[in-house]
Amino acid sequence: MAQSSHVNGDQPNAWIFDPVGSAVQFLIEEHVLVGLIERTFVTMAGVPTYLKFTATHPLVQQIDPAARARFSVMEAMARDTAAFIEQPDAHWLERVYAHHLVSLWAATETCIETTLQNCYLHIEGAHEIARAHGHSSAKPAASAWEARNFVRGWRSKLNNMPETKIDETLFKAFGIQVAFTTEDIERAEEVSEIRNCLIHNRGIASLHLLRKCSRLQTRWQEGDEIRLARTDCEDTYDLCGRILQCVANSIVASGHLRARRSK
Repeated sequence: MAQSSHVNGDQPNAWIFDPVGSAVQFLIEEHVLVGLIERTFVTMAGVPTYLKFTATHPLVQQIDPAARARFSVMEAMARDTAAFIEQPDAHWLERVYAHHLVSLWAATETCIETTLQNCYLHIEGAHEIARAHGHSSAKPAASAWEARNFVRGWRSKLNNMPETKIDETLFKAFGIQVAFTTEDIERAEEVSEIRNCLIHNRGIASLHLLRKCSRLQTRWQEGDEIRLARTDCEDTYDLCGRILQCVANSIVASGHLRARRSK
């Protein structure tokens, strides 16, 4: 078993656990934020009715002209708010859901890459491990930046398989027996390709997406706008949670953890 080095005595496992901890915290905060945004839209949807009710209440007829004028302004506000919410081309919440999916997946990918980068930087003989697993030009890394570049170069040698399977392969090379389920690997591929279309193809379903992820052909055709629902966010949140839990559990079982040094 390769041994880890360069660890801090007070936080000896930060190098391998911090990325997962940070990602989990981000996922939770991002999910809560989307819930708050949804609640805001629901509240806004009720504002026109409330304002119109207040502005047209019989008691308004019994108060002074200045007050009636203020209520007339409220009526105008109600009309403006309704117009904002009901714009047929806005799809406000769908845009929120798209941003949410991209953010969740970016956090998960960043966590995995950073953990592998730290493994390359801190595990003794990491470059020799990489050479033994297909990265013939791997060299020792003197910094996180170099480690990241070596990991990315290593990944590029394995680009004939799904990205999540590449992650599995690299983790296992470092003695971390990550094993994602077949369903999660397939779903991760779909989320990754949806994310690529949202960012790089103006949110339009591409032929590449549909060929690579055949299950999505029941939802979209080439050229369709990718419109997401709340269930897509929930599924992605659960998927990312399972992936991070799998990585964390595998780290615990790997033998890389070190006891905190006594003071």
